[in-house]
This record gives sequence, structure tokens and C-alpha cells, in this order.
Amino acid sequence: MTDLPSNSNPPHPTEATKEIVRVVESDHKATLELISRLATLRAGLRGVIITLASTVLGLAIAQSSWPIAAFGVPVVVAGYFAEARLEFLLRLAHDRAVTLERKVQAYLSALVETGVVRQDADAAFQREVKTYQFGTSRSLRGPSIRKTIEKSVRDVMTWVYVAFVIALTVSAAIIGYRQLAAPPKVYCVEAGTGILESREIPTARTGSVSLVPCPPPATAPVLPDSPAPKLN
Repeated sequence: MTDLPSNSNPPHPTEATKEIVRVVESDHKATLELISRLATLRAGLRGVIITLASTVLGLAIAQSSWPIAAFGVPVVVAGYFAEARLEFLLRLAHDRAVTLERKVQAYLSALVETGVVRQDADAAFQREVKTYQFGTSRSLRGPSIRKTIEKSVRDVMTWVYVAFVIALTVSAAIIGYRQLAAPPKVYCVEAGTGILESREIPTARTGSVSLVPCPPPATAPVLPDSPAPKLN
């Protein structure tokens, strides 16, 4: 990299300087496109997970089914990790875009400043060029699970997912406990006169059959004690 001139006239950038700035600008454009794609993907994933979690929770409560509530827990957890990773990459991409903008701004300052101030601007631009690394993939490597979780704690949506997991877990526990503690339901068949005739071959007759709760067993009436008969 050729240093920019330091006389009192505005600097004339060399072809190497122009090429470096062009590469930085193209890198900045690609980073902004990546940010747009990540934001769109995050919004779509968030909408799907929130809708699915709400539906599963409501269905589990309406049907009193603990397996449905239990099924929703891993779905929400998987959605949380997916969105947390996207959020982490989105923040890294945003920080990279800001860094690239700062390099372009240093180049513009080196062009417009004059005198002693321009010398400082030239030095600042040289430092920005020396620290530049091309390529978004190098700066946005896959984050570790620990870093992803640590960064996601400050995100509001993380606590929304936590609330869904708690609600689904509590619902599954309560519904399952009630089903285990409840006595088995016994139903009786109430048949009108002449519904079924069962001899050699069952024959259907007119009438109706319905399942109804069994009536309490009838207690035998208590007869008063009678004196024992006398034998002649």
C-alpha cells in the first residue's frame, strides 16, 4: 500500500488505493445483503415458532392431553436455538458493516482534509487498511453454543421462549397428574324394552342404546327383626 502524499494540497489517491476502497465497498454491500437475508429468515422463523407454540399449548389445554404439551417443549427449544444463532450472526454482520463503513469514512476524510489534520486522516486511513480482512465468511464463522446462549440472554425473545417452555411443561405435568389421580370412568348401557334379543343369533329390535354413568348400587332394604316361628 502506497502512503498518501502529505503536502498541503488534497491527496491524489493511487490506483492501489482506489482498488482497495472498491474492494471494501463491495464487501460492505455483500455484508448488507447478508444482514437483510438473516433478518428476513429470523422474522419468518420467529413467526412460525410462536404460532406453533401457541397452537400446541391451546390444543393441549383444550384436549387435556399431556403428550401434546410435552411435544411442544422440544419444538420450542429447537426454535430458540435456531433463532439465537441467527441473532448472533446478525449482530456480527452488523458490527462488520459498521467497521467497513468506518474504513470508507477514513478514506473520505483523507481526501477532504488539508494541512496537519489531513496527515492525521492519512495515518488513520493507513491503520484501517492494515486491519482489513476480506471475506464475510471469515468474520462470521459458526458461533459456539456457549457464546450463543450468553448473547441471547439479553434478547427479549429468549424470555418469550422460556415462558412457552415453562407453560408447556407445567401444563403437561398438571394434565398428566390429573389423569393419573382421577378414578377410571365406568359407563353402563341403558337399553329400552326390546332393544336386543340374544338367543342363538342376536337380533336387533327397535329402541335405543346409550352410554350413561352407572347409578349407585341399590342397597337392600333392612327388614325389622321378626320373631322366630314356634314349632308345635
